[in-house]
Amino acid sequence: MFTKTVFHISFVLTMLTGLALPSAAEAAPRYATLQIPVYGNIVETEMPFEWQHKPAFQKAAARSYILEVLPKGQTLTEWQEMITVTGSKGTPFSAKESFNTLQRQHEFICGKKNVATTVYQDSPDLFMVLLKCGGVLEQFSGLAGLKKDQGEMALYKVEKRDGNLYMIFKSWRGRSYDAGSARGDELPASEKDVSDYLDVLKRSTLVKKPSR
Repeated sequence: MFTKTVFHISFVLTMLTGLALPSAAEAAPRYATLQIPVYGNIVETEMPFEWQHKPAFQKAAARSYILEVLPKGQTLTEWQEMITVTGSKGTPFSAKESFNTLQRQHEFICGKKNVATTVYQDSPDLFMVLLKCGGVLEQFSGLAGLKKDQGEMALYKVEKRDGNLYMIFKSWRGRSYDAGSARGDELPASEKDVSDYLDVLKRSTLVKKPSR
C-alpha cells in the first residue's frame, strides 16, 4: 500500500494547494491525490508525487475546463509525459460518442491507418481506452503540438455525469512509430507504463461536490 498526499485544487486558482507532506517515519508516497472541483463534481485522480506540484496550465471557462500537469523539468513546449483533466459543461453526447469524435480528429491529423485503439471499458457513459497516433502527417506538423517524426499515445477515462463530460488522461510522446504493428520498445510508453496508469484510472473517481 502507498500513502497518498492530497492536493485541493480550487476551481479558480492556478496553483495546487493544501500539500500535506509525509512525516520522516513514513515511506515516500508514489502518488499525490488531486481533488479538482469541476462543474458541481469533484474529479479525484492521481499523479506521481515527484511531478511538478503546480499545474503547467489551468483554465476554467463557463463551459470548459482544463488542467495539465507535467513531470519536473518538462514544459508545455517540450514534454514526454502529461496528465490532463478536462470538463465540458452541458454536453449532449455520451462518453463514447465524445471519444469517437476525438478519435476522428486524430485520424485526420495522423492518418487513419496510423491510429489504433485498445478499449478497456465500454459503456455509454464510462469509456476507458488507449489511443495511439503513430505520427502526425507532414502537412499537419505542429498541430496539437505534435512535430514531424513525433508520435503520441494516451490512456483515457471518459465519463458523463450530471449532463457534463469529464476526461482524465495521460499522454506520452516519443519518436514516430507504426500504430498498428510497433513493438513495445518502439512505443512512447511501455506496457508497464500503460498498465500502471490504467490502475490509476480505475482508482480515479467523480464524486459529488460536498454541500456547505
